[in-house]
Amino acid sequence: YGAAITISGGKLEMDSVILQHSHSNGIVVRSGQLQSVHKCTFQNIFGVGIFLYGSVGDTTITECHFQECSANAVLTTWYSGALVVAGSEFRESGRYAVQVGGDGPFRVAENTFRTNAGVFACRYNSREPTRMPLPKEKTFVGDNDMRSNAVDRASDDWSRGNLIYVHGCLVHIENNRIEETMKSSSAKNLINVFDAEAHIINNTISQNSGFANTINIGGGVGTFVHLQGNYLENAVQPNEYEVGNEAVGVTVDARRNWWGCANETCILGKVLDFHNGGDGFGVVQTQPALSARDRTEVVPDIEDVDSQVWWSDDFDLDPLHDDEVRYIVETEDLWTADKNVTQSVWIKKNGLLTITLASDAVNGTTIYMAPNTNFHVEGTLQILGSAAMPVRFVRLDPDAPWGSITFASGAAATSGEYSGSYIRYANFEGGGAHMSKQPFNPSRAGMLQVAGADLSVAHTRFLHSTTSGVAVRRGAAATVRFTNCTFAQNRGSGVAYHGSAWVVCSDCAFVSNQQFGVMLTRGYFNVTASVFTHNQGVLCSQRRAIGSPGEVQQFVDNRVSHNEHMAALDCWADTTADVHKLLSLGSGPVVLRANLIAGNHPVARASRQRRRMDLLTGDQVLELSDCLIIDSDGQVTIGSVAAPVQSWEAPPEPFRMEDNVFRDNGFFQVLAEVSGRRALVSRNELIGNEVTDSTALHALPVFELRGGAYDRQPANLTNNHFLGNENTLVAVRLSARTWARWNWFENPFVKYELEFVGDPGLFAGYLNYWGRYGAKDEALVVARLKSSQEGPIPPRWYGNWITRDGTPSLHALADVEAAPAEDGNSIVNLFHGLVLLGFLAALGLLLALFLREPGRPGGRYAALDLEERAARD
Repeated sequence: YGAAITISGGKLEMDSVILQHSHSNGIVVRSGQLQSVHKCTFQNIFGVGIFLYGSVGDTTITECHFQECSANAVLTTWYSGALVVAGSEFRESGRYAVQVGGDGPFRVAENTFRTNAGVFACRYNSREPTRMPLPKEKTFVGDNDMRSNAVDRASDDWSRGNLIYVHGCLVHIENNRIEETMKSSSAKNLINVFDAEAHIINNTISQNSGFANTINIGGGVGTFVHLQGNYLENAVQPNEYEVGNEAVGVTVDARRNWWGCANETCILGKVLDFHNGGDGFGVVQTQPALSARDRTEVVPDIEDVDSQVWWSDDFDLDPLHDDEVRYIVETEDLWTADKNVTQSVWIKKNGLLTITLASDAVNGTTIYMAPNTNFHVEGTLQILGSAAMPVRFVRLDPDAPWGSITFASGAAATSGEYSGSYIRYANFEGGGAHMSKQPFNPSRAGMLQVAGADLSVAHTRFLHSTTSGVAVRRGAAATVRFTNCTFAQNRGSGVAYHGSAWVVCSDCAFVSNQQFGVMLTRGYFNVTASVFTHNQGVLCSQRRAIGSPGEVQQFVDNRVSHNEHMAALDCWADTTADVHKLLSLGSGPVVLRANLIAGNHPVARASRQRRRMDLLTGDQVLELSDCLIIDSDGQVTIGSVAAPVQSWEAPPEPFRMEDNVFRDNGFFQVLAEVSGRRALVSRNELIGNEVTDSTALHALPVFELRGGAYDRQPANLTNNHFLGNENTLVAVRLSARTWARWNWFENPFVKYELEFVGDPGLFAGYLNYWGRYGAKDEALVVARLKSSQEGPIPPRWYGNWITRDGTPSLHALADVEAAPAEDGNSIVNLFHGLVLLGFLAALGLLLALFLREPGRPGGRYAALDLEERAARD
């Protein structure tokens, strides 16, 4: 532990320091805290450049240069803080340039690595194979340039011989360039993953040669590896492979990658797994694969929900086979004690199976499911536990999942609280085994599957499924209702709904699912009073509506916090390229009210400027009100289009965006596109948001309203606060006839507070606050306004603005009082003008009386006018 600098107490920040020719380590921290290291140089260090040991607080290393460290440039051991290494350069490290161990989280992003003996290693993070790691344990390695390095040759026997080594960590390796690695005689694998969870996404891994495996997977059943969107173009020779899976019993999802060829035979020749290696290997799924070097390519049998290959009859919904030995229920059967299910259960049309508690139950009823066993229900299944003792369905073999409980199309529907088929107070754990002939996808099957009849599920938990918690078959006219249910740590979605009716979730919790909490390819949703946290995506609905749902969908009173955005390609029927989504509400009518959306950020934050992030999208949002959206990343894009009215007696309901708070969000914009109805935007707060889009800095305002005027009624922008937003040129953009009153605009780091696109005469703004200006600062106010058309800004845009002391400027009155005395000709001209104005006013009054609708005082807009007056008062 000798070092040029030793920290054993206190806190230290370093900026622009050069540390060179050290005969021991550069910096060692064993207590105290090294808070930040910025623009520092570590050169010719005999040992480790920076060594962090134990609980020493958070450290940020940025824009530094490390060269000729004989060991690691950065090393952590049993480290419990957050480490960020970003924007730095590493050259000629004697071991892995960055090696981390401890709880983390660790973030290694946007660095350059050249001629190092190893680039990155992650070890020592504790991880139980049957438990998902906590979010704080995540390690992110992204957007790094890793060209022309060698492998580590000096570390211990476990880790040496690789460019990247991951052991016992949860790591995301994304958007890196890994090329031209120089192999040595001790090297076997370029990237080695052992007993870990690794998401290797969108990397370019090419021009590396001489490795037995470009990516090797090893370890036990707790290993999980997901490869997607990678370009694998290495010079593999005979007995060399792009991916090798030495983890017996583990299936690696390696679909949607480019393998340097599109032919399936060619691709399979680049994979070493069970099929060509035998019992000592796991399985690698490669199909469907990208057919070109293009990550935006849509693979039809995965992304296209209408694909006949994808939606074949083999949907895991009838897992019983003609030669299978079954436990058959033809009349009535009752289970009240623990039971080992070693053969699948078939409940026939007139059969009734009740699984409940014994009258003297002490420990409840547990059903131990053997691997790949299933329940197939054509009759009635009733499951009833209690809050203290739920009926549990668990694995008989801890290392092998059981199958599913499937309600076939003819199964008895729930017909009351305790009649028909129902599930009350149950736990389903560790099922969802994939047994279909179709390519594996975790959202096409589940532990509970429904093919037809309505089903009610209450007080039930779906945990640790190898697919989704619940799946509803395409075409099933089944409404599935979940009340006070929990969906946690499932490999797919919490609920994957492909039916044609409704999924209804009330008071549910969706936690740590690896895909969306709720995913719909068909049908409609009502989600109320539920919690979504630590999921990969929250809700994804189909982009196109199938007919009319008959009523408005609801997303009301939910808490959405600390989730990560999911790639659009994983949001069914959405083939948008290079977009990540959190809440995608589809094209059916929906109301959003009283939701808390906080702390949601994408995994690959370093690459967020190169892809669009959608925080919330919906093509037909009727109302967005009383929502609190804070500290999250992405755009809010909502549409609200009304069908043409058949009668003026029933004008379309206005679009309402009221009483929302948008605060401290990043990469943010609110875009509302309103057509065929009036927009009422009032009492919203948009404060401290950051609009960061390097590709369209001039184009994205903080808030944009497109349309919103209906017939002669303008859009209404009232009592809103736009304060302290930044990183764009325009705070608010409008484009249709609009009244703006009593709004507060103060965005010092934005050039224009408001821009109007179109005829300047269509906008009127009175009694708005435009910043800290006085009554005589008209020129300063005008400079904060922008018109898309040439010419001066009309005074009607800013009349009677509110000054810095809170009083109206009385701008219009001041203009009249300052007017010079008129001469005789001017008075005559004024008289003629007044006569003409009076004539036109009388003509307009007669025309209005003639066109006025009989029997309705005030005409067809009386209701809206009264509503507007009430809001103004």
